Amino acid sequence: MRFACLIALVALGGCTRATAIGTPCIADTDCNVTGQRCVAGPDATKICTHVCTGQTGASGCPIGYDCGPADPANPGALTCNKERFAFDAVTGAPLLFGKSCALATGTTQAEWDAACAGSGDPAASPTCRHAADPQSRATPRAPLKNDAHAYCTGACSVDSDCPVDMLCGTDYDNTKKCLQRQFCDPCLINDNCAAGEFTACVPTADGTSRYCSKGCASQSDCGGVQGRFLACSGSTDSVGTGGMYCLHKFGACVGTGEVCDPCRSNSDCANGTRCYNNIATGERMCTKSCTMDAQCASNKPTGCDYGPPPTSSFDPIYNNVCTGDAMHYNPGVFTCFF
Repeated sequence: MRFACLIALVALGGCTRATAIGTPCIADTDCNVTGQRCVAGPDATKICTHVCTGQTGASGCPIGYDCGPADPANPGALTCNKERFAFDAVTGAPLLFGKSCALATGTTQAEWDAACAGSGDPAASPTCRHAADPQSRATPRAPLKNDAHAYCTGACSVDSDCPVDMLCGTDYDNTKKCLQRQFCDPCLINDNCAAGEFTACVPTADGTSRYCSKGCASQSDCGGVQGRFLACSGSTDSVGTGGMYCLHKFGACVGTGEVCDPCRSNSDCANGTRCYNNIATGERMCTKSCTMDAQCASNKPTGCDYGPPPTSSFDPIYNNVCTGDAMHYNPGVFTCFF
């Protein structure tokens, strides 16, 4: 290095220091390290950074930077970008987002939220996020009072407002916040899925996008009889590691909005359908209320799971919505895959 610098001093009269990540710039030529690019930061100020394939490793990101797209219009171009939230300068851990609040005392949202206040993060409306109570019949559902996985989060506008392992989405309480990714949530790299059970970012069948899933050794790892919409099949994660993963049998997590197409939210559904979530299995599908099969017309085998109220403990409890049970062999089973 000294020899190279000496030659530069003799030939050019100076020696330029390598640009550190985060150095302000105007164009790529201002970044004199091979592979560095000049991209816009959170405040529109451009900085020198480098491409990445994940948070760690040879092409990973230093503390204070997340691997993601700097330009939303070009999501495939991943670079280390300045984080927009407060973090620990030593460990890099976010001060608010993802912090456990499972042991917060109290029974109300306000009491739980106290565990997330004063973190040092400027995010608006810091809150302790509890999962929806599967037994709740309220609209929206009430939060689960004893949630062992409750975590702190806050308001957001776009994914880059959140840590790399979270996305900015509308929660079951209809508020927008940073959420830990679950099965079928969109991802670009494995690190997007690192916070939950589904830690692998696998491609859709057509290869146009990716979603969070997990590895498996057999079908039982994907839900067995309950997880009818999953198959333990061969695929690769975001860094090309091949293996067996729980894959959606549809080939993707979003369809065209027809009855029995998979979905992530109501916006993915059309023709009077809504995105229903089978809390027991995790399957999300476009469907609607019905009283006859004709109301369930789709480009897939479907039927109306409608019937009389039970009169004994052996009678099925019908869902009264369209499912994939076109022949009515499985009354009361809420799925689009048999």
